[in-house]
Amino acid sequence: MVDESIYEHMDDFTLYEVFHETGNVLAGSLVAAERQARQRGDRKEAQRYFREQAQMWRDREETDNRNRSRQIELILSWNSRRTAVEATLE
Repeated sequence: MVDESIYEHMDDFTLYEVFHETGNVLAGSLVAAERQARQRGDRKEAQRYFREQAQMWRDREETDNRNRSRQIELILSWNSRRTAVEATLE
């Protein structure tokens, strides 16, 4: 687990890059989970992962590159969600 305060000490550019890439990593996990659900024939779960990914993209696009607190909030949330999603992958 990363100490949350590390994000507070990053310069704006670095924090935004971490924010952006954390979204990419979560998106990859959600795509993997969506594909896995489709392979099992679970369309509802696959659609849920697809919608979650779309919401993540919206959240990322709507977050201003100067809004450090929102970026940190989403980084922490997305890291937590990625861990949970990856735990379900076979």
